[in-house]
Amino acid sequence: MKMLRISILILLIVSSYSLSYTFAQDWTQMRLPEGAKARLGKGGIGEIAYSPDGNRLAIANNIGIWIYDAHSLVELDLLTGHTDTTTSIAFSPDGNTLVSSSYDETVRLWDVNTGTLKSTLTGHTKWINSIAFSPDGTILAGGSSDKAVHLWDPVSGAHKATLTGHTRTISTIAFSPDSKTLASGAWDNTVRLWDIATEKEKAVLTDHTYFGEYTSGISNVAFSSDGQWLVSAAFNEEGVYVWDAVTGKHERTLDIGRISILAFSPDGKTLAIGARYELNLWDVVRGEHTAALTKHTSFVNSLAFSPDGSTLVSGGGSQLLLWDAETGAQKGEIGGYLSNGWCIAFSPDGSTLASTGGYHTVHLWDVNNRQHKAALTAERNDDWIGSIAFSPDGKTLAGEGVGGYTYGIPKVHISKQL
Repeated sequence: MKMLRISILILLIVSSYSLSYTFAQDWTQMRLPEGAKARLGKGGIGEIAYSPDGNRLAIANNIGIWIYDAHSLVELDLLTGHTDTTTSIAFSPDGNTLVSSSYDETVRLWDVNTGTLKSTLTGHTKWINSIAFSPDGTILAGGSSDKAVHLWDPVSGAHKATLTGHTRTISTIAFSPDSKTLASGAWDNTVRLWDIATEKEKAVLTDHTYFGEYTSGISNVAFSSDGQWLVSAAFNEEGVYVWDAVTGKHERTLDIGRISILAFSPDGKTLAIGARYELNLWDVVRGEHTAALTKHTSFVNSLAFSPDGSTLVSGGGSQLLLWDAETGAQKGEIGGYLSNGWCIAFSPDGSTLASTGGYHTVHLWDVNNRQHKAALTAERNDDWIGSIAFSPDGKTLAGEGVGGYTYGIPKVHISKQL
């Protein structure tokens, strides 16, 4: 059985297999590459963003940017054009423009209403890892792997300024609610505050623990909605640091494990924190843990509150979950996403396609109707499924894990009866 190794995106090419083309236009048909018949899966889950009016939800990944109706969760559009994974997205304050950055080293502005590309920004020499509009809509900022923060005019696209001071890649940025201050975090393990009017550095926050040149770095920064608090987290450090956003004083540390992502609620009172497989809610003022949401089976790496604060969306692996932000109850799930795909295999009769979903999951697809049939999980959730194969009769699927090593020998998972 020939197995094709691919990265994340699974497509069926016209010449490969003869499939009927009788189903209605839906997300499996949106903006397909030339020569492709259908898209099985929406790719992985990257950054999540709500439009300011709460009517649209955007999900970025290696395919493009998926746009949803935030109420019905119906796919509205897929913005494509980047030639590599989209690293960051942000809506303009009026909700009509979406900006995206990518590993293809471009920053693009999209008309959300038409799905068309408005402009491509220049001025940076490497890829932008984090992108943000100022709340007043006058500045677009990007934190770059060239160790600088770049500022643009979002209307004209003109490059306005370059803020320098960090000594390593900038991984995260955030504007204060009054648009006067920009916070940036970098792999140099510092958080820096910048005065937007003067384009000068205001403060350098250095309390995060330094573990070494290649194991330290700031992963997240965020301001509370009242501008009183700034929070930050580091890649290999436990806890979330809470700072006085005006004085730069380290006020407290929220005692939690290693952090993958964090986000403030719109009222600034609640901080949502992704820590491995858990999504935790904290009262920032009291410094108290209020809830633990535990439905995720992969690391939580994306978070967004709806503008009214009623809904929290979290992404991790192949799960995109919606929560009631007040009660912690799960409200819904958006399907079709996959963790990184590394291998695919057709059943002998051609009716089923199996794809590795990264980590511990294998997905089964009905080839004729393009529907997801089942997800098979490994015994250990830290095992990465590296290869799969059907038995000649098509009744058994075997998968080999490359993450569950025992003395350097990969664990082979017991095959599944289909």
